[in-house]
Amino acid sequence: MMEKTLIYHLYCGPDFTTNIANAVHWQCLKRYIDVFDEVRFTVSVDDLSNTTRIFEGIDWILSLGGNFRRNIRITRNTGLCEVETFKYEFLERYEKLDGMVFFAHNKGTTNMKNNNLDHNSVFKWVCGMYYFNFEFIDEVEGYFNGKLRAPEVFYGTFLTYFSKERQNFVHAMPNNLSGLEYSGTFYWINIPKYKNCRKMGIVKDVEADSRFFAEEYPGMFFDRYAYGCGMTSHKDAILDAMEYNLYFADDEKWEKIYEIMGEPDGFKSFIHDITETI
Repeated sequence: MMEKTLIYHLYCGPDFTTNIANAVHWQCLKRYIDVFDEVRFTVSVDDLSNTTRIFEGIDWILSLGGNFRRNIRITRNTGLCEVETFKYEFLERYEKLDGMVFFAHNKGTTNMKNNNLDHNSVFKWVCGMYYFNFEFIDEVEGYFNGKLRAPEVFYGTFLTYFSKERQNFVHAMPNNLSGLEYSGTFYWINIPKYKNCRKMGIVKDVEADSRFFAEEYPGMFFDRYAYGCGMTSHKDAILDAMEYNLYFADDEKWEKIYEIMGEPDGFKSFIHDITETI
């Protein structure tokens, strides 16, 4: 069994304790926290002198419980959001890591304040990023240790394809050669395979200077179809960005997404359970 490490960026904004997105994340993460051997949290605040906000974040983490090695780092929000944590905890110290690393953040905390977005769709999006990454953990490990096929480097949810035409209209994909990203930036990293790819020169150092760097990072080097050195997801599901915008997907779109992702009944049940607890 591969060792599992969580790297998590927790942004503690002014409405941290009242933002429903943080309650959703806590409930989802609480369900799966015992999967990990080590957790590495970054508590990000706008003002390092705001000790109240810092301790709210620390309490959120400690209340998850769990019996594992725990590291909590406090940092000031630089505007790069989860990319700052991705850079420090993964890119700068990957040689110290081993096994499987799961990278995530409290996605949706700012989205829930944007009335131009579909909050219900964002809620389902967040739930799906936990459900499909953890409910099938044996599948993830099978893809990583080579038992299912040649070992993959990345496994995540909502693997999305952006055509070159579409990339011209979205945030920051100039370095993304494959046009693929894990929408929402929740994914597993196969550390032994990743280290090997760096030795082979497949993965190179790239400046983490974009707010969306962590989201587009896997697609900078790997292709969806390059099995043995690629990206995958549950049932190899892939969404077309032109058809499925998870910020605005209505119920009809989500029914199609359920079918593409697989396990619609299980996912719907998970969403219902989380809804009942917040």
